[in-house]
Amino acid sequence: MAAFWAAVGPVVFLLSYFSILELRLSVIDHGRSMLFGFTSALITGYLAGKRPKIEVFWLSFLWIMTRIGEVFYSEEDVFIWLYVLYGVHLALIVAPKFLSAKKLRNWSMSPTLASIGLFPVVVLVITINQNNHHQAFFIFTQLLTLLMFFMAGRMITPLLVRANKDKGIYTQQRVQPFIEAAVMGFIFLSIAIKFLSWWLADMDMTVLLTVVHLIVALLVIIRIIRWNPCYLTKQDGVIWGLLAGYAWLAMAQMIIAKEILNEQVSITSLHMVTIAGLGILSSTIMSYSIQKNIKATAWLLPIYGVIGLLSFAAIARYLATVFVEYYQSLLFLSAVLWSLNFMMVFLTVVKTKK
Repeated sequence: MAAFWAAVGPVVFLLSYFSILELRLSVIDHGRSMLFGFTSALITGYLAGKRPKIEVFWLSFLWIMTRIGEVFYSEEDVFIWLYVLYGVHLALIVAPKFLSAKKLRNWSMSPTLASIGLFPVVVLVITINQNNHHQAFFIFTQLLTLLMFFMAGRMITPLLVRANKDKGIYTQQRVQPFIEAAVMGFIFLSIAIKFLSWWLADMDMTVLLTVVHLIVALLVIIRIIRWNPCYLTKQDGVIWGLLAGYAWLAMAQMIIAKEILNEQVSITSLHMVTIAGLGILSSTIMSYSIQKNIKATAWLLPIYGVIGLLSFAAIARYLATVFVEYYQSLLFLSAVLWSLNFMMVFLTVVKTKK
C-alpha cells in the first residue's frame, strides 16, 4: 500500500494543484498524506511484525479510508481524526519493541517511534489556533531523519561486514557507536531548538540551528567514509542503495542549514529529506526485504534504478525553485520520476509475492 500510494499520490496532488483535476487536495493535504500516510504504512510493514488478521484488516481499512477522505471529501476534521486513530494504534504496536534495549541510543527508538506515530495528535493540537503546519512538518522530517539514520545504519553494518568478508577483507569500523550517538543527540537538539523557537519567538536561534544541522551532515558523511565502501562492487547493489540514501540525508541537512541561515526554510528543503533520503532508503529496503532470498541479480537493476530515478527527482525538485520559469515542468518531472520509481517497487513486490 505504501509503494502504491507513493506512485499515485504525488501525481494526483499535482493534477489537483494545477487545476487539471477538480479535487480538494492542498499543499497541506499532500504533506500530511505523504508524511503521515506513506510513512505510517512503511513503518507498519517494516516494524509491526506478524499481527492478527483482524488487526491487519482494521489498519488497512483505516488507512484506505483516510486516503479516500483526504482526496475526495471536504470534512477535514474527520480524516485528521482518522490519522490520529491510526497513529495511536501504530505507536502502541511499534514503540514498545525497543523498550527493553540496554543501550540508550537503541532505547531512544521507542520515544522516536511513539513521537512519529502520535505526531498527528501534535499537529492537531498546535494547529488549532495557529497555522504552524510547515513548522510541524519540519520537526516531523527531523524525526524521520533520526529513524532512517538509525535503521539504515543497522542494516548497512552487517551487510557491509558480510560483503567484505566474502572478499577476504576485515571491516574495522562497524556500528561506530560514538558517531551514531552524536548524530542522534544533535538531531534531538535540532528538534528541541525548533520547539523553543515557537515559545521564545524573541530569541534568535538561527545560527545555533544552522550549526547543529551542519554538524549532523558532517557526522553522517564521516560515518560513510569510515565504513570505507571502496571495496564494494556492482553486485553490492543494496549496500550502494542504502549508502546513497544515507548520503542524501547529509545533503538534505546541509540544504536545510543553508535555508535556515537565509531565514527561508522552504518545502523544497524538506523534499530533499523525503524524496531522496526517505525515497531511496525505503525503496531499497522494500526491494531487498521482499527479495532477499532471491539471487542478487534479480534485484540488482531495480536498486540502481532507485538511486538514479530518485536522485534526479530530488535534483529536479530543487531546481524548480531556482528556475522559476520552469517551475511547473520541473515539478511534474520530479513527481513522474518519483512515481515511476515506486511503481517499479510496487510491481516488484507484487510479482515476488506471487
